[in-house]
Amino acid sequence: MSKLRNTLLLLLVFYKAQAQFGLTSQYQFNYLSINPAFAGENGLFSVKGVLGNQFNGTLVPNQVSQVAAIDGQLYNNSGLAFQGFRNNLGNLISTGFGFSYSKGMELGDVLVKYGVDLGTTVQPNLLTIQGSQRLSPFAGLGGLVDYKGVYLGISKPMLVSSKRITEAKPIYFNLGFYHDIDNLFSFNINTLFSYDAVSKKQNTDLNLKVWLNKRLGVSAALRNHNIYNAFEKSKWVIPAIEYKFTEGFQVGLSYNNNPLKSSVPTQTEIKTNGVFLLTFRYLSTSSDNDSRFFNKL
Repeated sequence: MSKLRNTLLLLLVFYKAQAQFGLTSQYQFNYLSINPAFAGENGLFSVKGVLGNQFNGTLVPNQVSQVAAIDGQLYNNSGLAFQGFRNNLGNLISTGFGFSYSKGMELGDVLVKYGVDLGTTVQPNLLTIQGSQRLSPFAGLGGLVDYKGVYLGISKPMLVSSKRITEAKPIYFNLGFYHDIDNLFSFNINTLFSYDAVSKKQNTDLNLKVWLNKRLGVSAALRNHNIYNAFEKSKWVIPAIEYKFTEGFQVGLSYNNNPLKSSVPTQTEIKTNGVFLLTFRYLSTSSDNDSRFFNKL
């Protein structure tokens, strides 16, 4: 009985620490998850789905995560977006949804935007625990400045939150540069620095994406993570590829070969596999309201 109680306690601590992990850990296909100021920066209107699959030795892989994002532009450099996510890696389920609103202004060649987000996670989410579920709300802020392709974003998606959300709530600093060359070759290079003031730990990511003829995209993300301590390795690379079948439809695929640590103590070691992320994106084909970051992130 004591062993069972300790196991359940360990699971409870683990799921709290990863309440929003299923959303922010997949930002290579969804920068909106780390900064609400990116709302409206995916064109006039877009719908995006991100599915995480983990091979299990059969022809049908386990689907371990789902993210849905709907993003659209409003009037006067403003945007509104919705995000929902569900992640069931390991022995936990993290679920949540939220809305983001952004407002910007152009001062010559300078774009200045701010964003706010409001959402909630659903707790408890453990597969092994039965109980009533509660909504745990959170809210955050973000800012974004762009000047001729050089941009800086500062955000904290969980600036205020319910006391039941005990996960790390880092602040993000995103510095990058994007450039187009005659519409045949474009690239975006940026670094994402995350800092958690409570644990005094930090993450540092370096991201590079190259588009050829605005149809084929190849990217790589070098990650050095210490905040969540959720993966087997603290440093790893995530390669990705994207292809636009039409102007309004594209598909992307990335592979994270760094498995999460097992959340349950066992006598025998359980080998977990990496995760393939498959993304589908539909976007409006109108070019009248293309944003500065349209098809660049």
